[in-house]
Amino acid sequence: MKKHLFLAAMALVGLGGTFTSCTPDPTVADRMEGTWLLNDLSMSGNLNIMGQSVPFTLEDSLIRPSSECTLVQESKNTVNSANYLLDVRGLVTIPAFGTFGTDIQDTVAGTWAIKPTDGVVLDSLIITKNDGTIERFEIISLLETSFRVRGRQTIEDPAAGTTSVTVELGYGR
Repeated sequence: MKKHLFLAAMALVGLGGTFTSCTPDPTVADRMEGTWLLNDLSMSGNLNIMGQSVPFTLEDSLIRPSSECTLVQESKNTVNSANYLLDVRGLVTIPAFGTFGTDIQDTVAGTWAIKPTDGVVLDSLIITKNDGTIERFEIISLLETSFRVRGRQTIEDPAAGTTSVTVELGYGR
């Protein structure tokens, strides 16, 4: 009799643990929320130089400590806020012209959202700047202490004109 009561008590304890340990998995937005430090930046594309389309790459050579991204989830009735600052020294390589340094500085405030997918394609991070410009990034990797995104951006330069580039950014905590 004592053996049966002991087994019944153990079964109840096991069932109780099953019911109390069921917490929902964090969403992609839950995992991305917080302040992240930029640790990698690369760009590639083509420049129009004297009527010729010339490929280029840019790799960071110095990421200043102020380069960070803060993503905050607000309550259900408000939008998620996004703020990021880029302050990077990069090395631009243009095969026909060599390598030179340039500074990239950008400050963005706006809102953010995650567009989840069915797992066949990558989830997207969508940032809407306060001026209405929308930037879309594929979430290449999302770990507990880092994430990496890739997107296409249009850069307007008075000397080089309009250029479409692929941008890849890595962040860590």
